[in-house]
Amino acid sequence: MAFTVTPNLISPCYRPVVFRWTATSTENVQRVLVKVYVYGQLVTSYYKIPVYSSGDDYTFDIDVHQVLIESSAPRTGHISSIFGNLGEYGVVNNSDVIGSFYIDVFLQYRSSVTGLLETIGEEEKETSDTFYFIPATRQSWESMHLDSYYDAIASPPWKVLSNAPDNRSIGLSEDAFVSILAKGIDICHVYLKLKDGSDQFAQWIINPAPENVSMLTIGVGTANLQGAFPFFTDVDGNGFLPLNFIDIVYYTVTFGKYTSGVPSSYVLLTEPIRFDVVHRCGYAKQLFWMNRLGGIDQFTFEGEQQLKQRSGGEIKRKRPEWSLVQAQRSFPYFKGNFKDSITSVLLWEITQNFDDPYPYWLRELKTASEVYLLQYEQYNNVTIENGETTLEDARKDGNDFNLTIQLEDETTQRY
Repeated sequence: MAFTVTPNLISPCYRPVVFRWTATSTENVQRVLVKVYVYGQLVTSYYKIPVYSSGDDYTFDIDVHQVLIESSAPRTGHISSIFGNLGEYGVVNNSDVIGSFYIDVFLQYRSSVTGLLETIGEEEKETSDTFYFIPATRQSWESMHLDSYYDAIASPPWKVLSNAPDNRSIGLSEDAFVSILAKGIDICHVYLKLKDGSDQFAQWIINPAPENVSMLTIGVGTANLQGAFPFFTDVDGNGFLPLNFIDIVYYTVTFGKYTSGVPSSYVLLTEPIRFDVVHRCGYAKQLFWMNRLGGIDQFTFEGEQQLKQRSGGEIKRKRPEWSLVQAQRSFPYFKGNFKDSITSVLLWEITQNFDDPYPYWLRELKTASEVYLLQYEQYNNVTIENGETTLEDARKDGNDFNLTIQLEDETTQRY
């Protein structure tokens, strides 16, 4: 008995996550009992029949991706850990987003004596190695694996968990976060380009560095880095980081490791993320969401914005009551209809024109299941309404991206 096919070390749970298990037995094999463990706990068990058999050889394909989906983030009523602390520099281990799993397999055969199904003993079961999953989706044109996002498969630099464009804008004091699959990463490296043309470097040691497979979210916005001033040094070990980003044109962030414990031995492990420092308008709206790769994305909208209220309800009718004494209604003010099941919701409607590739990236917002609007310096849970997104228009430059944000349901009478 053996597993001849296993998942990759880290799998996207919204694609098949398959074990192939083969067994040779002289018994009359009928099926296998599969027990699936997530985060070390038994979550379900079920049966699988062979997909192929020849003589005494049996082959079973065991796909556990639906079980992993039901065990994965986001979870209703909970904020995922990828949404880091606002205004602070920090490294968060996303143990609620990346999960571990393994399976036990028990062969079942029909007894030649009793004619009943019997299961092999606990000591004869087959246990898989431990693997990991994240709530990532992969489209039909993409690889079903996460080959280029972690060190067990690809050569550096590895991708971060985002489909955002290479260059992103950032306000003078604005939060931004990046999620990575990390193993052996122990340094955050920041390169800054100043308006006078000079360059500066800063770095922060991630301590403790993740030794095993893990997922990290790190604050890399201007507000986050300003909060990290006491922790950063220049490449010579001297304290350095600008307290004010007004003199910075752009900066790039990478993650890596020291091979010999000195700054000159820095080895780049992740792709660079560039932030162009800009001045924001006062009415800008910043959204944070769990993206299609299970990491965090954020964007600040500065286009047309309208705050609206949408009310609803059921208009019901009731026959007027007539007086038996007078030839008129018993209640002159009765109008014969009334409103019930009343609803009211506040909305922000946003329209902004973009060039490629922003519409392709931002459309993820309309399918995101966990979205927050930054209000009053805190995360506020919102819902993005369904709708179409124009990705390309052959007759004009740029595309109008439309977004409707449901803020909250207001309390009403007769709801």
